[in-house]
Amino acid sequence: MTEAMTQEVMPQQALEVMDQPLVHLIATDPHQMADAQQDLRKFLAAKVCEVRNEIADVKHAYKVAVQNKWAASTLKRTLEREQDRLVFYEKALAAVDAGYTIIPNFPIDVFAVRTKRNAPRQIVRESSWNQSAASRSIPDEKGQALPVGEGRYVSKNQIVQKETQTIKDEKTGKETETHLAWPVEFAKVVFPINVARPQVMEATAQAMLLKVFDEIGICPPVRQPDPLLIGRIAMKKRGGWGEPKALSFLIAWHLDLRTL
Repeated sequence: MTEAMTQEVMPQQALEVMDQPLVHLIATDPHQMADAQQDLRKFLAAKVCEVRNEIADVKHAYKVAVQNKWAASTLKRTLEREQDRLVFYEKALAAVDAGYTIIPNFPIDVFAVRTKRNAPRQIVRESSWNQSAASRSIPDEKGQALPVGEGRYVSKNQIVQKETQTIKDEKTGKETETHLAWPVEFAKVVFPINVARPQVMEATAQAMLLKVFDEIGICPPVRQPDPLLIGRIAMKKRGGWGEPKALSFLIAWHLDLRTL
């Protein structure tokens, strides 16, 4: 039991006492951090079991509704949301089991996303200014919130095809140009040069082999020394406003002592 834990909530007892759930993880030194990691694992394992039970209940209810020819669309949507939650917590549990430490959701500069698409989404952008303006308006690739072990990592950027169309007004004879751009292939992952140390790159390669993180990036999200290399897990977004729930884990950290 760590002294830094709040008295009203004791993580070691959290999963044993039903009316005293685990709501805080606090650590002030490496030993307490190890304890917190174990408590987090217990919490995530319990969440996985909880969501699996909820899925079983909703599946049963959905089956009954279909058999009786009742409206089942709400139950189907509920089942999809619960399945998304299960994938989210299973990935978080896999990350903890692999030894990764949870950290706050810092803003990160994403350089790799996990996808199972064969090609980028065909989004055409146009500009009356120039081809570069059309290319810049193409959205970055996003991680697909896949289950553990699925997909591959690609760059958030794409290989883009460009085209300029000239349209002539039949009445005035005036010609106008429209510049078009659309993605045609995924680009290869470009490792950030400011953290390109062999040990850090190898740690990233190992993280990618696990196929747990939906996005991988660095913080601070600019060209500064000593960044954190972070893996992010996100819940699948199904409409609505705001960003989906996400968890971040530390993959590696580099500190150049010459900068101190």
